[in-house]
This record gives sequence, C-alpha cells and structure tokens, in this order.
Amino acid sequence: MNIQDPIPAGALLVDLRDREDYEAGHLPGARHMTVDEIRQEAEEDTRILLYCYHGIRSLKAALFLKAAGYPNAESLGGISGYHGPLVK
Repeated sequence: MNIQDPIPAGALLVDLRDREDYEAGHLPGARHMTVDEIRQEAEEDTRILLYCYHGIRSLKAALFLKAAGYPNAESLGGISGYHGPLVK
C-alpha cells in the first residue's frame, strides 16, 4: 500500500510530522500522533498506516510498532508523494 491508495475502513491513519506541518495540510482522516500515543490508544490488531514527510520516520515507526506487537503497522511513505486534496 502507498500514500496514493484509498485508506481502508477501520484503519488508523497517522501523520508523524510536526504539529505545524500537520496543521498546514494533512491527508483526509489522518490524526497527528506520536508513537507513544499510538501505543496508548490502538489495539494490537489495529491496522496502523503511518506517513511523514519523506517516509523515513514512518518506516522506522512501523518497524518499531511491529516489534512492539502491532503486526499491522505499515508505512505509506511520505506526503511529498501525495497528489490529492489536503485538509487544513
């Protein structure tokens, strides 16, 4: 799955960028969260879709979450590769 694909129902879409970048424009349905907040709120079987600016932070976060018992965490890459509408 990549950042251009439709987000499946029930998935937790997370923007890992700084709050200022999130507020300037984010993917529809995305929440601004840290990895710690994800671990506090998400069930272990939740599909967690992560993105950041270029995809490096989201990839590292997905690997960390998988190692912490969230097998359905994955990186969508970076918002820099997204060409749809943003929410402000």
